[in-house]
Amino acid sequence: LGSLGDPRHDVEHGHSGPDRGPTYFNALRLDDGTVVYSQVSGTDDAPPDLPVLTGAQAADKHEPFTVTAPDGRRWRMVVRAARQQSTQQIIGTYYAAMPLADNESTLSSVLIRFAVLAVGLIALMMLVGFLAIGRAFRPLREVESVATAFGRGDTSRRVTGARPGTEVGRLGTSVNEMLDEI
Repeated sequence: LGSLGDPRHDVEHGHSGPDRGPTYFNALRLDDGTVVYSQVSGTDDAPPDLPVLTGAQAADKHEPFTVTAPDGRRWRMVVRAARQQSTQQIIGTYYAAMPLADNESTLSSVLIRFAVLAVGLIALMMLVGFLAIGRAFRPLREVESVATAFGRGDTSRRVTGARPGTEVGRLGTSVNEMLDEI
């Protein structure tokens, strides 16, 4: 990789923090357990723990998996069998990983935004429903008011706000006709 993947190169050339490039980890462990190469780039976080795998086991492991660093941060890792160039014989395991912290932070932020949006939409729907129901029952409340006034002896009031083609409008018309007969 030369100096391009070295975090010290990034710091020496004015790159630091989140702008110094992608964060990754890679390592090479021989089958005898010797780690011959290990590098973390783009972060000062502790590297993940290396699962103990032989090169043959790594050759069979095709899916990424999650590992934890000593500081508790989670990393997504893939492993591949490391082969000697000349003979293609498996000599160890190559590890590559990226931290999940940015992904987990983004996911958490998105979930919070969706939750706030959902609560807001539910509150808005409740308000619209409350207003619509209040508007729908307004003519019925007028019929109730006229009937209550009639029960107290006031026969001069009439139902005026109900639309004639609706059930409440027909009820209002019937109440008005009944009051006219009295």
